[in-house]
Amino acid sequence: MHKLPLSLGFVGAGKMTCALLDGLLGTGFPRNNICISNPHEVKLKQLKARYGIQTTPDNSVIPQKSNVVILSVKPQDMKVACTSLRNKEDPTNFAENTMFISIAAGITIHQLQDWLKTDAHPIVRAMPNTPAQVCKGATGLFSSSKLSHKQKQMVNRIFQGVGISAWLPNEAALNVITALSGSGPAYHFYWIECMIAAGIKLGLEPRLAEQFAIQTAYGAAEMAHRSPDLRKLRQDITLPGGTTAAALKEYKKALPNIVETGVRAAYDRSETMSAEQITGHTHAKHR
Repeated sequence: MHKLPLSLGFVGAGKMTCALLDGLLGTGFPRNNICISNPHEVKLKQLKARYGIQTTPDNSVIPQKSNVVILSVKPQDMKVACTSLRNKEDPTNFAENTMFISIAAGITIHQLQDWLKTDAHPIVRAMPNTPAQVCKGATGLFSSSKLSHKQKQMVNRIFQGVGISAWLPNEAALNVITALSGSGPAYHFYWIECMIAAGIKLGLEPRLAEQFAIQTAYGAAEMAHRSPDLRKLRQDITLPGGTTAAALKEYKKALPNIVETGVRAAYDRSETMSAEQITGHTHAKHR
């Protein structure tokens, strides 16, 4: 059985792994208690040089070294990754207090239990988003019923190091989180692109339009983060008969329905992807 302090093992070395590493190391988590597996030696050398952590090309080493195993691979690669973790001589030979965390969309806890050949170990599904790369992420969490209080605290530490996190009432709610915050950054990027295009059409130089659109989005998001009342923020700059009121009058005609339709389309697609993963049709791209 592993001893405290807890040790972490990452299977996969993509951008989200690096974001989580930055967050964890920023909170003082010991480097010596982290190990990453990846088949590419060059990538492992880069990670070792950047973070000073342990690395291995062999996935099966991870559960031997770690009592928290983070499955940070694409949905279509998850089955192979889970299978590669199991001891070939004893497929169920995970340490008693081993916990698994998956950040792959659409892969259910039931599937993970099947591929790992265990229902005796806690499994957490996490849905982080890309702003985790700048420690401004939002992560939805759901776990199997076998998660201890101490393990739950560890999960919170991992994901709160890169933003906010919240535990969801059921596994199905992860599809809503995927549609709202998982895909959400792309919606905001597109809004900024549209603002830039509008500024250019009205005569601004492209670089100036881009600079002001991005800074405005950044400043508005920070104000929204600090305020408990979004409606009041909007009302404070919306003077009757003014420029803001003129714009909002046009937006209100269609924007609420457009936003709801878009988020629902993402939610429906997330539901479909989950069904595809279960039935084996895993060719669809994530998000």
